[in-house]
Amino acid sequence: SARSMGAADGLFVPGLLSLLGQRVHKAEARETLIGFGESIVPVLTHVLRDEHEHLWIRRHVPSTLAALGGPRAMTALVDSLNESDGFLRYKAIRAIEKLRRDDPSLACPRQVLESAVVRETSRYYNGLTLQQNLLRHALDGGDSLLAQALADKLRRAVDRIYCLLGLLYHVDDVAAARYTIEQGQTRRRAAAVEYLDNLLGGVVRRRVMPILDDTPLAEKVRHANLVLKSRPRDLEDTLAQLVHDDDPVIAASAIHFVGRRGLWSLADDLEYVLKHRAAGDRSVVETAAWALATRRGEVSDQSLPVVEIVDHIRLTPLFSSLSIDELFRIAESGEEVRYPAADIAYRTGEPAEDVFFLIDGTLELIDDSRAARAVAAPAVVNFEEVLQGTQLRSTVRSMNRTIGFRIASTAFLTMVSDNVLMAQRLFQLLLTEARLGASAGLPSPATADPRLASAAADIASPFRQEPLLAGATATQLLALAAVATELPLVAGTGLFEADAPPAIYQVLQGQVRIESPGQAPMLLSAGATFGLADTLAGTPSAWRALAATSGQALRIDRERLFEVLADHVDLMQSVLTSILALRDREASPGQGRSEHASLA
Repeated sequence: SARSMGAADGLFVPGLLSLLGQRVHKAEARETLIGFGESIVPVLTHVLRDEHEHLWIRRHVPSTLAALGGPRAMTALVDSLNESDGFLRYKAIRAIEKLRRDDPSLACPRQVLESAVVRETSRYYNGLTLQQNLLRHALDGGDSLLAQALADKLRRAVDRIYCLLGLLYHVDDVAAARYTIEQGQTRRRAAAVEYLDNLLGGVVRRRVMPILDDTPLAEKVRHANLVLKSRPRDLEDTLAQLVHDDDPVIAASAIHFVGRRGLWSLADDLEYVLKHRAAGDRSVVETAAWALATRRGEVSDQSLPVVEIVDHIRLTPLFSSLSIDELFRIAESGEEVRYPAADIAYRTGEPAEDVFFLIDGTLELIDDSRAARAVAAPAVVNFEEVLQGTQLRSTVRSMNRTIGFRIASTAFLTMVSDNVLMAQRLFQLLLTEARLGASAGLPSPATADPRLASAAADIASPFRQEPLLAGATATQLLALAAVATELPLVAGTGLFEADAPPAIYQVLQGQVRIESPGQAPMLLSAGATFGLADTLAGTPSAWRALAATSGQALRIDRERLFEVLADHVDLMQSVLTSILALRDREASPGQGRSEHASLA
């Protein structure tokens, strides 16, 4: 109805905007807004700037503006480069990148980008000095929730710096240099650093290179203090600053550090936070109240604060690679649950309606064959069934008094689709677990039908022959094809090297030869798709590819792949299901090489 009536009827616009934060209808709502054309840009701009709007709705606006295109969309995105929320800035940067890729005539003022680089480097330097002050004075601080939160913040700042450099210079060149610096061999890393050193100029070079090059950490910290006109601080001064940080995750983690270590010289700061922190920062206020109650010895058997839940679940293998920001979001969306000894929490065959995080105690999992295994805290149950959308495979019973919290399956899947970094880390973890055989890194041989690749009207069909995409719908496959880049194949020339950034390749015409030390070379013909698992995991394939004959291929870069997965959560769930099924086959005895060759 909204599509039919158009933007002139503003009745539907608020509802469509609210659906941007809803997993099932997010993609359709955005397509409807895009269908209204440029007339909707002022409304989206207002939502983007409105700090009272739901944050995750605002975070979905940049991609919507990028799809609309045009000078007004560019202006709105450029104006958001100084937003306080780091993830919103990241989304704005990536949206500007898409705008310029789709329409090179759209200009983004160089001075604005350089100023954004300066601000991001200042944030990095400030975070670095605070982190090092903490680690210098608290010998056990490196394992703390606060130290991990600060490390996450530094990594995200580096992400945004690289993205801004891509806008200032050339996206693909900067991305290749970054990949080599972070993943390449020593000699190639040095060459990539030298390349950036020669590429950058002026204030950008002076601000950025000490962050990206191999400068010793102590020298980086000294340089950061010079840039900030600051000096090393003691632990109390450092924590006092962090307790009042604008970032609620950093502030709550700092208060948790104070409460756990009984640093009550900062009690007045906690009292101030309790009285004056914005009500919207629930986790910060809640943590301050918990810490002060701990000081008074008043902590009872009441519900745990979110920060305590985060501190427990960050130790589980499943979530150890996720950022603290992501874990706070998970914990804030859950419900605490307590079970007495011998109580049944879940039964085999029930719908997988939530993911359960065990914080304290021990659970017993009993499968259909009555085989039982004990699971001690911290742990996660029901996770795989939620990802696969299946019924529960085990009955879960508490062996003693247990504390945990659960999060609805729909809410959890929304988080995965909303946050590309969370999705990337999830795939990385599951694929690492699934690669059980030495031959799992082999690309799939060409099992494709060449006739599919030659049919222009059905260009997406060959993707379905990749085993991990076997469950994809036609719409989802077309979405993948839409973000692919065409590549000419010239006989005898290289397609990519062994340490190149991972990407999906599909041979449309001709043949590609892939080689790796210790492995027999493989010849992939028209219709073959390879590289999906490496792209999902973010790891180099260790294979080198050459064009054996002239022809044509498609390439999908990692960021564009995850853009599609974020919009098509059912596709993401289907791929995850395929990975888990492959892992289970790997774990079964008597399976041959063909069972796990499909993973890459």
